[in-house]
Amino acid sequence: MNRELYLIFATFFLLLVLFILLMMISEYRNMDRLKIEYPNIPQEAYAYRKSNLKIWAINLILKFLVPLLFLSTGLSKRIALFAQGDGRNLFISGFIYVLIFSLMDLLI
Repeated sequence: MNRELYLIFATFFLLLVLFILLMMISEYRNMDRLKIEYPNIPQEAYAYRKSNLKIWAINLILKFLVPLLFLSTGLSKRIALFAQGDGRNLFISGFIYVLIFSLMDLLI
């Protein structure tokens, strides 16, 4: 990959991290307001929400990072060559590619 492409990817992931930070700050402020408005909500509920936000943030980054790694390492090309096999038609090879990619994405 050339330098311009690296710059585009770096900018995209920087904007993604900024979006995640803004969302988390907003949600933490909302939880602080809820604590004042509804003082009888248990602290475990807030802890649960905070842990869900952290999981969401990690998942969002990985959902963009895994396909990027597949493309940049050449793994996607190897999966495509395997899916094409010995002259399979486009529909079957596409189905095999999506199946393999989805399984790998699910495992990660």
